[in-house]
Parts: sequence; structure tokens; C-alpha cells
Amino acid sequence: HQVCEEEGFVTADAVRARLPIPPEYDGRVMGAVFCKSLFQKIGYQATMIPTSHGRPIAVFKVKA
Repeated sequence: HQVCEEEGFVTADAVRARLPIPPEYDGRVMGAVFCKSLFQKIGYQATMIPTSHGRPIAVFKVKA
């Protein structure tokens, strides 16, 4: 919620920047953060994670 309040939206990249995923965990674990009861998908953008090669990731906003 904090990132959404500051920027108006949030992505997995923004969450990872604040809370890095330990190397022993799969990066896809971040998807669990964006539960459908709290967030609404509003689009896609390219990831900034170099190993993900610019693949599209979802952009979310907090549900009203």
C-alpha cells in the first residue's frame, strides 16, 4: 500500500526494490503480494530486473 500511496501504482519491481527476495527463493513468489481483494491490475510495463529480460509485469493500484 505504501508504494501505491506514494506513486499511485505499484509493480513487483517496486516491491522488490524495497524488500529484496532472498536468493534461495523463486522471484515469482512476489505475485502472492498482490492479492485480488486488495489490488486491481491496471496494465503492464517492462520489468527492470535484468535477468527477466524486459518481460511484461503487471501494474496494480489499490482497490477503492
